[in-house]
Amino acid sequence: MIESGFFASLIGFFIVLTPLIFFHELGHYFAAKKSGVSVEAFSIGFGPEIFGYTDKNNTRWKFSIIPLGGYVKMKGELINFTKENNNNLLEKDTFLQANLFSRFLIVLSGPLANLILGLLLITSLYYFNGRYVSPPIINEVLDTKPAKMAGIISGDKVISINNEKIKNFSDIKKIVEKNPKNNLFFEILRNENVFYINIVPDEFYEKNSKKILGRIGVTAAPSELITLSFLPALKFGVLDSMNMTLEWLKGLKALLSFEVEKKAIN
Repeated sequence: MIESGFFASLIGFFIVLTPLIFFHELGHYFAAKKSGVSVEAFSIGFGPEIFGYTDKNNTRWKFSIIPLGGYVKMKGELINFTKENNNNLLEKDTFLQANLFSRFLIVLSGPLANLILGLLLITSLYYFNGRYVSPPIINEVLDTKPAKMAGIISGDKVISINNEKIKNFSDIKKIVEKNPKNNLFFEILRNENVFYINIVPDEFYEKNSKKILGRIGVTAAPSELITLSFLPALKFGVLDSMNMTLEWLKGLKALLSFEVEKKAIN
């Protein structure tokens, strides 16, 4: 017997999925209208229609029975090239009559709408709830690792590395990873005293990225929740949205470039 928790999860999935689908298709819709292309149908879901209505522009807005996705059907988008439809091809409000840039914009506007939605959601989250930031403070120092050997202790705050100001622990991680076996000049704050330490990161081979990265053997202090006004919330919303998109693209690239070992093929 299927537990009620499964149905609750399923309902939650559709509650989250439906707005994403709507904004994605809305991007296609507005781009099509701006390009002078008539939209015949705007559907959330596939298959037979459950309910809907037709607006003054003869666009049918509807919910369909299979709620996994959606679509915008533009005039002339899926037309077949036959003698019977040559007249339709000449109509200016068809997808095929739109110029190349307009068609490119129509296709691109769906993913772009989701990016804008993500940006708005992240910015709103930061503005109303704050943003968690990992401070540039050392939590744990691992034995026999470069940081320990150089004299770093728990509680040290990293002010700069090679004269580059450090704002959070991620800055430390990025610089260290890019500099395996290179000398790094750390400016450290400890008990209100500032002093300097040279650290040479060890080499570490990361299997996922197939790169040699630097490691010094430290962990981050617990994250802190900071409040943000609108402009900083928007700034970090844009930056974090870009970073997440880049990480997604990197993950997609790694997935598409996956190589199966010959010995695994029978």
